[in-house]
Amino acid sequence: MEVRDEQDQRVGYGLFNPKSELALRMLSRGDELPDEAWWQQRLKEAVTLRRDFLRLDEASDSYRLIHAEGDGLPGLVIDKLGDVLSVECFSVGMYQRAEAVVSLLARWSAQSII
Repeated sequence: MEVRDEQDQRVGYGLFNPKSELALRMLSRGDELPDEAWWQQRLKEAVTLRRDFLRLDEASDSYRLIHAEGDGLPGLVIDKLGDVLSVECFSVGMYQRAEAVVSLLARWSAQSII
């Protein structure tokens, strides 16, 4: 959903759940729309950090691949356990998008990107 401030200026986009203790989880700031390219970029940045910068594959075949807010994906945690991905969603908004996220990661896995 689009998030606006008290002057009706766009602040960014987020996931909103009025029934949650944390009602709004910001995804992007400003005009950056969280479209499919946005999701691909966030996931790619997280994977690149762990594989290319931290070089976690050299130390283990199991590690946290996506770490929620730390990777700009609030409410989503994905662990890599060998050749299995374990997905946890901590918000309804992320749960609703989990299948699309896992599908993207599965395509990458098939190409040995993950």
